Amino acid sequence: ALGRFLGDDLIARVGSKKLLWISALLGAVGMIIVVSVPVAAAVIIGFCISGLGLSVLVPIVFSSAANVEGIAPSVSIATIAGVGILGFLAGPPIVGFIAEATSLRFALALATGLAGMAALLSFFRK
Repeated sequence: ALGRFLGDDLIARVGSKKLLWISALLGAVGMIIVVSVPVAAAVIIGFCISGLGLSVLVPIVFSSAANVEGIAPSVSIATIAGVGILGFLAGPPIVGFIAEATSLRFALALATGLAGMAALLSFFRK
């Protein structure tokens, strides 16, 4: 909640492009802590860092979707919402399946890789 409350002010100060990159990077760094440090306190701190970063991403993504040239805002926002719901529904079973087949640490490491890719892609965003 803290990240979301501060998000609008940070967008105004830093800009959405830079904040998108920073947010994705924080999400990845938090998850790196989660998968690499097997201490409960560190895992909680890692999830807090990840949550702080990722809480700002959703408003930035929806705002960016509404401003895509050539696509009606209603269509782009609905598309983003649909993909988000799909991820919300499919993500946990996929992570559970991978964790059952390998380990929870490996499944979360894959999620960390996705967060890292998001950070990298957002860094090169136009």
